[in-house]
Amino acid sequence: MVMVNFLNAGPDCSASPGPIAVPVIREKPANGVVQMLIVPTDVAAAGKCPARKIPTTALIYTPKKDFVGTDSVQIEVEAGNRTTLLSYRITVQAAAEPL
Repeated sequence: MVMVNFLNAGPDCSASPGPIAVPVIREKPANGVVQMLIVPTDVAAAGKCPARKIPTTALIYTPKKDFVGTDSVQIEVEAGNRTTLLSYRITVQAAAEPL
């Protein structure tokens, strides 16, 4: 599950996955892990830029194998001179049984 996606699309249609400040995990998930990955993201057309896929930096939560229940994560992100605390409550449901 993607928790947050850091998009860096320039007005000249350029894009790069960074640089970004490294997020700080204030509360680690008890039943999973948080990973930082580069993922392709769909960006809508804007101005002179066509719709396109660009690389973005994303934080992804993956539950422990066979975990079912609720987990929580708190992430601190700095942008400019402002720090934002993002809190997530994640519900993991059992996988559907194959027919």
